[in-house]
Amino acid sequence: MRFGLILPSFSFPDLDYAKAARLRDFAQRAETQGFEALWVVEHLLTARGLYGTAWLSPLETLSFAAGCTTNIKLATGILIAALRNPVFTAKDIASLQYLSGGRFELGLGVGWDAHEYEVAGVPLRQRGGRTDEILQIFERLWTGEPVTHHGRYYQFEDVVIDPPLPGKPFLWLAGGSKIKTDLSPDPEIMAPTVLERICRHADGWLARAAGSMDSVIADWAQIRARLKAMQEAGLEYAALSPLDYDPEQLALWQDEIIRHFRST
Repeated sequence: MRFGLILPSFSFPDLDYAKAARLRDFAQRAETQGFEALWVVEHLLTARGLYGTAWLSPLETLSFAAGCTTNIKLATGILIAALRNPVFTAKDIASLQYLSGGRFELGLGVGWDAHEYEVAGVPLRQRGGRTDEILQIFERLWTGEPVTHHGRYYQFEDVVIDPPLPGKPFLWLAGGSKIKTDLSPDPEIMAPTVLERICRHADGWLARAAGSMDSVIADWAQIRARLKAMQEAGLEYAALSPLDYDPEQLALWQDEIIRHFRST
C-alpha cells in the first residue's frame, strides 16, 4: 500500500505566519520519510455547521511545496474545477507542472457547498455538467494546439496554452460513495453520472474519507487492522491527515503505520 500526506493547509482562526510556514517542515519531512505525495484540500469558504475552517488556496499551496521539495508528488484532493474559468485553471496547472518538474497530479471533484457556487456565480445544479465539459477542455488545451470551444457552459475562440504539457497530469476523480459520513452532506450513493465520469476520464478514484471519532482515537493495532481490511478489499493508496501543525507526528506514523505496509 502507498501513502500520501494531506498537508495541514487549513486556515483555522489561530492560523498565523509561523503556522503557515510549518508547511515547509511537513513537506520536507514527508519527502525524507517516504510519503509518495503531498495532498491539499480545497474549500473556498468555511462551510458553517460542518467545517469550522476553510483551506489555503490549493495550487498556490502546492507551488510553495514544490519550491521546498525535490521528488515527492504534489496533488489536489480535490480541486473544485467548476468554480473556476477552465482556461485560467488549465494555465495554472500547466505552470505548476513545469515549476515542479512534472510532479503534479490533478484530483478533481464537483464539490457540494451551495454557498461556494453562489459566490462563484455558478448554479449548483450545473456542477456535474460543467466538470464534464472542463475535463474535455483541459485535454484539448494541454496539447498546445489552438482550441476553439463552443460548449453548453463555456465558449472561447483560438486559445493556446503555452508551454504545452508533454503529457496530461495523472487524473484522480472524486465523487460518490456508499458509506455514510458526518464529514459530508452528500448521500451514500454512487450516482450513474459520477461513475461514468470516473470510468471515462480518471486514472484513479478518490474515495470519500469516512469514519468516526472512535476510529480516530483507536489504538495503533486497531488502526493497522482497519487499514489491512481495506487493503484486502482493494484499497491501494491512503492519504493520512494531520490534526494539527506539528510535523513530529510524521515519524510516529512512519513507525506505527507505514513501515507495516511497505512490503504489501
